[in-house]
Amino acid sequence: MTETIFDAWNTGKCIASVFCDLTNAFDFVNYELLIKKLEVYGIRRVLLNWLKSYVDNRKQRIHPQLLQSNNISNWHKVEHGVHQGSMIINKISDIRMFVDDTGILITANSQDELQRFNHVLNHMSKWFQANRLTRNPIKTKVLKFTSAEQPNALNLTYAYHLLIEVETLKFLGLQLDNQITWKKCLKLLLRKLSSACFLMRQLYYILNIDSLTIVYFAQFH
Repeated sequence: MTETIFDAWNTGKCIASVFCDLTNAFDFVNYELLIKKLEVYGIRRVLLNWLKSYVDNRKQRIHPQLLQSNNISNWHKVEHGVHQGSMIINKISDIRMFVDDTGILITANSQDELQRFNHVLNHMSKWFQANRLTRNPIKTKVLKFTSAEQPNALNLTYAYHLLIEVETLKFLGLQLDNQITWKKCLKLLLRKLSSACFLMRQLYYILNIDSLTIVYFAQFH
């Protein structure tokens, strides 16, 4: 993404991005669509049937410890979403089209041309509907990348909502800013590393190296 942004700047073009957040994306994973997508991506026959058998006719219930009673809940068929305690479905999700953070970049020769973003957003809306996903309008943001002072706002609308334009936002665990300076991202990382180092110093004389490694990965890595 950064390479695309720098290429746009070097060629004198304008570039912006809309970052969408999908409401409960993993809870609405549709098994029928998932199997069809896997087949399109080349997964066939035995492996596809094995994955299909994993998601078909699955049931789950709640343990009494969670219900604070002696009665186990009734079995309910899981129609969609990530199975509780599941690892394989999360691995499948890594290659599927369902994702809870989606960013779309668009370049243009001028600020006015960036308004065609509205046309792109209309296509996005149709794609989300086709895949039975719901966009969170409150968490959907616009970030206009610029190496100079910010020009006029884009005023983009999506599903009759005016999108909020920001200068920084969090995307896939990283803090992006409109000038790609990474200042805020580095500041947050240093703060997190400082806390992890303090904790490691406190535990150094208590835990062995294996336990300290686990703490490091849990707190920072």
